[in-house]
Amino acid sequence: MDSSAKEFLSVAIDDYNAMFKTNYGVDSHSFQNYYRDLAKRVKNQEVDLLIVVGMFLTGFDAPTLNTLFVDKTLRYHGLMQAYSRTNRIYDATKTFGNIVTFCDLEQATVDAITLFGDKNTKNVVLEKSYKEYMEGFTDVATGEARRGYLDVVTELQQRFPEPDDIVKEKDKKDFAKLFGEYLHAENILQNYDEFAGLKSLQSLDMTDPTTVEEFKAKHYLNEDDLAAMQAIKVPAERTIQDYRSTYNDIRDWLRREKSANEKTPLLLIGMMWFLRWICLNHKRLIWITFWN
Repeated sequence: MDSSAKEFLSVAIDDYNAMFKTNYGVDSHSFQNYYRDLAKRVKNQEVDLLIVVGMFLTGFDAPTLNTLFVDKTLRYHGLMQAYSRTNRIYDATKTFGNIVTFCDLEQATVDAITLFGDKNTKNVVLEKSYKEYMEGFTDVATGEARRGYLDVVTELQQRFPEPDDIVKEKDKKDFAKLFGEYLHAENILQNYDEFAGLKSLQSLDMTDPTTVEEFKAKHYLNEDDLAAMQAIKVPAERTIQDYRSTYNDIRDWLRREKSANEKTPLLLIGMMWFLRWICLNHKRLIWITFWN
């Protein structure tokens, strides 16, 4: 460590000592104690933001850590070690971790996951932008066009405006497939603050100027941003609840149908064995007719 870096670190540790009433320094033994104490405070959520250079990448486990900001070129095991700092779930408050990069690490991430995962991995999916998930995109790995949330919602509302009217077998299967696509898209978008804001907007009282200004401040919006959000049509929460109820009913019906179809061959085999037994034992000729 050069003198300027050591001086900077010394100032940072002095600030730490003042805040937590400790007495650490930059010499070897004291610094190791500082390191251990800092790691403990991060795990206990006493420190909200930690800026490091080549530290806390191994041997450090903090389940509450949810976001890693990367401003350094990483490759292979170094990249995987860094990303893994956020991979612990923590009750219902943390179901996933976030990686925010300030340099292009897409190919490096694909290479690392491919190397340390399945060697045949080809379709490594990284998070797309909010706009891409909303409007659709082309999968770089497969060349497949993926519909966006807005297209799925439009088809859902046009084809199935009334969930109670879905009675034909084909319509039930089509709806189950389409609404499943909707749920998948919504599940991904829930990771984005923009989508959380869009959902909150649906219940916002636009006639109350104070409430509107508070909403804009909370989501860092200007008038144009708010107008763009208002132009996006999303289903009302009650409508989604109705769709979800119908979807669950149809899935139950599909499972029962599948179960019945799987049991039918065994039933027929058992019936034919029983009839054959009758033929052999009673010397009678029996004709069997099956119909739908």
